[in-house]
Amino acid sequence: MAKKICLLCGKEFSVRGKRKFTAKYCSKKCYDIAQSKKVKLKCDWCGKEFEATPSKAKKHKNHFCSLSCLGKWNGEQRNLQIKKTCIICGKEYTVAPYRNKDSVTCSVKCQNEWQSKYRVRENNPRWKGGDILVTCQECGKFFPVSHYRATTKDANHARFCSLKCKHDYWEKNVISTADFQKKKLIGNMKLLSSNKAGKYRETAIEKAIRIFLEESKIEHKTQYVIGGKFCVDFYLPKHNIIIEALGDYWHGNPTKYNQDNLNSTQIKSMNRDKARFAYFDKCGFISFKLWETDIKKDINKVMKPIMDCIRTLETDITDTLTRV
Repeated sequence: MAKKICLLCGKEFSVRGKRKFTAKYCSKKCYDIAQSKKVKLKCDWCGKEFEATPSKAKKHKNHFCSLSCLGKWNGEQRNLQIKKTCIICGKEYTVAPYRNKDSVTCSVKCQNEWQSKYRVRENNPRWKGGDILVTCQECGKFFPVSHYRATTKDANHARFCSLKCKHDYWEKNVISTADFQKKKLIGNMKLLSSNKAGKYRETAIEKAIRIFLEESKIEHKTQYVIGGKFCVDFYLPKHNIIIEALGDYWHGNPTKYNQDNLNSTQIKSMNRDKARFAYFDKCGFISFKLWETDIKKDINKVMKPIMDCIRTLETDITDTLTRV
C-alpha cells in the first residue's frame, strides 16, 4: 500500500499496485469536483481564450477553441513542406515534417538504388553474418548455406550440395533399406484396403463411365493402384488401358480456363496429372484423359476413341493368333 495526498482536499489516502503512480484524488467525488473546475486556455489558431477540463489541458500539446480552428491548423501543417536533397541523384525535393528524419531519396527508383548500395550485408539491420559453409553428406564438398537454414530447425534440409547428391544418398541409405520397403508396402496395402472397403466416393462423371463400360460388357477395375504409386479411376486389364475422368475446375480444363490465370490448386493438379500420365506412358499403358464437360455433353462421343482402340487391339490379337 502506498500513501498519497489528495490534490483537492489534502486528505491522505492509500492505493495499491500501479495506482500509486496515477492516483491524484482520494475519491470519485473529489475527482468530479476537480474536473468541473475548468482551466483557461488560449487557442493556438485564433488566439481566443476558452475553458477546458484539466485532463484535456494536460492531454493535448496544442489547444483549440473549436473544430473549425483545429481543421484550419491541420490544413496548414499539411501544407508545410521541408526541402531536402536526394543522396542518390542530388535532386532537391520536399517532404512533410513527419518524414524529415527518415526520407533520404526523392523517388522509388532512387530509394531502390539506395537500398541496394547502403542496406545490404553488414549495413542491413537484419544482417546475421551471411552464408555458412556446410559439408555435403554425399560427396563431401563444401557449399554455402544461408545463415537461417544452417542455424534453425530447417538445417536438416541443408545437407546436400545438389539434387543429384540427395538422390544418390537416398538410393544408398534410405530406399534400399528393409525398413523403408516395409513402410512402402504397408502404405500400398492401406491404399488398396481403403478402396476395397468402399470408402471412396464415386463422382457423377465416374459413374457415367462405369455404367457405359458395364453396358458395353468391358472388363474393368475402378480405383486401381498402378505400380504402388498412382490410383487411377479405371483400368482395363485385358487391353492395358487407363481412363482418367478429370473435373473441369480442379484440373484446369484448357477449353474453359485461361492457362495464364490458374489458381494454386489448379496448377498443382495439372503438374500432378502431367507426372502421372508421363509415368503411364513410360510403363507402356495406353492412357485416356476425359474432361467433365465432354462426358456430360455426350458420353458416347467421348468413349468412341477408347472403343476404337479396344477393337484395334482385339483385331491385332486375332490376326496374330491366325498367323500362328
